[in-house]
Amino acid sequence: MLVTGAWRVYALAADEVPSGTYSLDPSHSYVTFSYSHMGFSNPILQFKNFSGEISYDANSLSNSSVSITIDATSIDGGFKKFNDDLRAEDFFDTKNYPEIRFSSTSYEVTGKVTGRLTGNLEVKNVSQPVTLNVTFNRAAINPMMEAPVLGFSAEGNLSRTSFGLDKYTPMVGDTILVTIESEFAGSK
Repeated sequence: MLVTGAWRVYALAADEVPSGTYSLDPSHSYVTFSYSHMGFSNPILQFKNFSGEISYDANSLSNSSVSITIDATSIDGGFKKFNDDLRAEDFFDTKNYPEIRFSSTSYEVTGKVTGRLTGNLEVKNVSQPVTLNVTFNRAAINPMMEAPVLGFSAEGNLSRTSFGLDKYTPMVGDTILVTIESEFAGSK
């Protein structure tokens, strides 16, 4: 047990956290992506609203699964005009496709705290397989919630044109780097 100030933090191994359903904590999770803007910069955009669950198997991460739903209208590029453009028909067309969905199909353990998560990503009614490199950051009892929490970081590249998001290519890069920081909370 570590003691920091008044907070007690219980560090647990991944197999010591109970199996079960863990819900995404939106106040400690982030979904961002970046791309090349004509080679001048790599803007970072984010989705502000999303939800998800992990069905966690403490005995075998490979038997675990994750599903995420993103509110596409929550995209934030930093200013209103850009956000309106991203929500319009030429990009995410959020009027007709208000949600982006990810559902895992497999998880491959590649190291003590690393793995590859593969699943189907659906954007604008187009579903494509994607693979994310995952780092399992920590499993512990969150002292504020007094509940088990799983923390992960993930990233991967995907082609935006494969989802029908092809406006301004090739000036604006086709390759999107997706970065996810997430915490999932279990029951007390």
